[in-house]
Amino acid sequence: MKKIAQLSRREREVMDLVFAQGEATLSQILEGMEKAPTRAALRSILTILEGKGQLKHRQEGREFIYQPVHAPSPSLTGQVISSPNWSKISDTSTP
Repeated sequence: MKKIAQLSRREREVMDLVFAQGEATLSQILEGMEKAPTRAALRSILTILEGKGQLKHRQEGREFIYQPVHAPSPSLTGQVISSPNWSKISDTSTP
């Protein structure tokens, strides 16, 4: 299974929404996103996720319905990897 941890923040957000619903259309994903990107940008993200082997789709009428390829990993679902808060890291090189 490909690692979900290697996804960008936006890709992770999309995967979390699709996992939560089991399957979702582009419109449903847009509705669930904070600060949603444009439809074209989200289509690009979905295509990237398909290329990474995280999503698959089927077509019903004019809409694509996206489904996760793998079950979510309990240790990674919703996990946000943040950068350290450098202001809280003291300089140990000075006496």
